[in-house]
Amino acid sequence: MLGPTLLCLIAITTIQTCNANEVQPCTTNCGCWARLEKQMAIYRADITKAVASLSQNKKDFHRLIAAATVATDHIKARLAPVLPAAAAIIDSCEAALEKATGLAAEAQSIVGQLQAVYNLQHRLATGGGEFNIEVKTDNFINANEDLVKTDLGKLNNQGCGGDLAKLDNAEITKQNMRNLQEPPKLITHVHIQARCQRDGTRNNGCQATGNLNGNGKFEVKLIYDNAEKNEKATWLSDTSAAKTISSTAVDFIGNLSTNAKHALDALAAADPAEICNKKIRSWPSIAAHKNFEALVTAAFNALHRAGGDDRKQQEALKTAVTEFYGKEGREFEQRVWDELDTAAVYNNHHESGTQRKITSLETLTDIGEAAARGLVKQLATGTQQRTAASDGDQSTEKKCSGKKGDDCKGDCELVDEVCKPKKKGDGQNKDKNGTTNTTASNSILINKAPLLLAFLLF
Repeated sequence: MLGPTLLCLIAITTIQTCNANEVQPCTTNCGCWARLEKQMAIYRADITKAVASLSQNKKDFHRLIAAATVATDHIKARLAPVLPAAAAIIDSCEAALEKATGLAAEAQSIVGQLQAVYNLQHRLATGGGEFNIEVKTDNFINANEDLVKTDLGKLNNQGCGGDLAKLDNAEITKQNMRNLQEPPKLITHVHIQARCQRDGTRNNGCQATGNLNGNGKFEVKLIYDNAEKNEKATWLSDTSAAKTISSTAVDFIGNLSTNAKHALDALAAADPAEICNKKIRSWPSIAAHKNFEALVTAAFNALHRAGGDDRKQQEALKTAVTEFYGKEGREFEQRVWDELDTAAVYNNHHESGTQRKITSLETLTDIGEAAARGLVKQLATGTQQRTAASDGDQSTEKKCSGKKGDDCKGDCELVDEVCKPKKKGDGQNKDKNGTTNTTASNSILINKAPLLLAFLLF
């Protein structure tokens, strides 16, 4: 059992760890300006990365489409389950990116306004303007000579900028900035600070009968801070020390601080990084799709003309995954993407007959051309096969028509005393008693069932 002392030490360590992860509020105008800049920079980087990831996924997806037009049946069976999973990854990223981009634009607008206020407050607070009178040659104020400073309210020419880490040394991360407080209102009051020295001695104030005489000084400054104070009463008893003689409440930020916090929180919740970091070349990302397992099984059954048994679906799935992508998908990259990257597709019509690597297809136009040429090539191959089959049928008919009587045998048969080619299937669909063999007929439907299932799924 843990003793009280040890428990106390654990509690203290935990509190210190939590405090270490907390970020203290910014304390200067340029520090707050920099912190907002760092927060927006994190989300801008995430969106930029998401855009790049989406672009690469789209390029890979287009190459999948092009590859499917020239692939063998075995490769097509591997590609088919990948296509809807890849499309879903792309769609979800596009949706997340669209939402995040809109929220980022809204946040940037609000944050930009708040940054502008912090920048202005910095220029006001550090302007250094004054209104100073110094009596030089007599006991009277000569405006031409004695008004030595008249730039009260001057703005600093230098705004916030430069090294963000120097302006705000707090490390801002996605983990800790969600717990940040609202950006503070650092300026809530403007004060007039005054000092009056009646002669050449600094400690001689202008209070009571101490009139402003030769070498006397009267100095006025504007002070911007978040303190409500007015020292006029004490200043009147000794004006030689600079003190605030007025205090006026101001609110330059208004609701911008609250609005910026809400906008940044909304952007954090819609950060597309997690969704868009998924790669369609990644087995875990593809295998996580809700229909992937069903499509793998359907493609496997269609390829092997096999039927599905519900009791053996899990076993069939493992067999299919192993055949297509290696055990538990461990060879997914090699069996799909490495093979795809080395595949060749047909060039456009300007270079008819030639081929190029699929990895050289960079634009959607390239993909479209390659896919079209692949489909045309498939059509041409299919036509040749059908023509060859038709020529074979015509040759058999010609051979049979020249036979008579007992010579009409083999692939031929007598029909109404005329020798004709046997109809395909004759002799197979009837048993010895002349009845229709329904088992053979049904087997055709059974064999075609996986094909129908695959068609419906795709």
